Amino acid sequence: MPAVPFRNVFTEAPSYLYTPAGPIRYWVQAPHLGYTERYMDSAGGTTQIQVAVRWEDSFDFIQYAAGTTLVVGMGTPSQPFKLSRSLPLLNQWTFHQNLIELNKVLAVGGETGALYDNGIWYPDPFFDNGFSMNGAVIYKADFANRNFRLLTDSQVDAFPLIDGVHRDELRRYVVRSFLPVYRERRVPNYIFETDEASPVPIPEVGFIADDGYTDYEYVWRQVPLNAVPHKAMAECNGRANSVAFDIGYTNKFTTETVIFIGVSRPVTEYRHTDGNLYCDLHYHFRYRPDMDTSKPGGGWNKQRRLNGTYVPIRAVGLTGPVRPWATADLHRLFRPEP
Repeated sequence: MPAVPFRNVFTEAPSYLYTPAGPIRYWVQAPHLGYTERYMDSAGGTTQIQVAVRWEDSFDFIQYAAGTTLVVGMGTPSQPFKLSRSLPLLNQWTFHQNLIELNKVLAVGGETGALYDNGIWYPDPFFDNGFSMNGAVIYKADFANRNFRLLTDSQVDAFPLIDGVHRDELRRYVVRSFLPVYRERRVPNYIFETDEASPVPIPEVGFIADDGYTDYEYVWRQVPLNAVPHKAMAECNGRANSVAFDIGYTNKFTTETVIFIGVSRPVTEYRHTDGNLYCDLHYHFRYRPDMDTSKPGGGWNKQRRLNGTYVPIRAVGLTGPVRPWATADLHRLFRPEP
């Protein structure tokens, strides 16, 4: 049970859920009314609490309690398009769990117009009909940890802007997973032979164990369907990062070490509790460490020689240093395009 006192609906000041429709007051019920805790190794546990809202606020409450995302801005350099997110309802007792499910328990009606001011409830079995405005609706609210960071707009705005203009959306609503991959490189003039007194050439192209790479999947959650960055996906596809990438997560993604491979799953729309259509974008990146300690930089556009040194590479017969991998600012994949 939580160490802090419970907020009793009859005596304590209410909490607020901040939404695009304005702040909505809600009350956390006394401890004997439906409070449970459940703990798990991997997920960190769940908590169930009963909360009450005024009847007239119940529609907005269920619409926004699970959070919502809007596109704001004018699409200009001074006012670029960006996401404005209202976060799911926060568990007042843990401050790291957010709402995952909401179930109505009952509705109660009042015989006076000041249901909470007088501190008395008047149950009315015929109240749950949507017409009276003098009552409350009680919900069971289930809270759990997310596997991604939930940050408010103001929290994200406290971080440095990318390129001095755009908000760093990689700091929130992004789930990362990775898989290290072995890699070898075939070398046509590198031939193996048997290791014996009279060696016999092996009629196969030789190879060297090259620098491995790591496949990353970035799942950008709850993206408005009408703001999917289709143009950025097309123009960044098959390109290496032109600037350091995802510095809020790690500082190892230096220039030209990450390639955008595309999306790893079909983009599927879904309707959120706020009534809007969203999708989750499963981005596939491939990271190759910059192993050149003598002259860092270049990443995918360098090749390791047989002696272990690195050298920049280019296409044969073309004017100028035409690199195998063109570059782009991969942060564009995390900006809305309404």
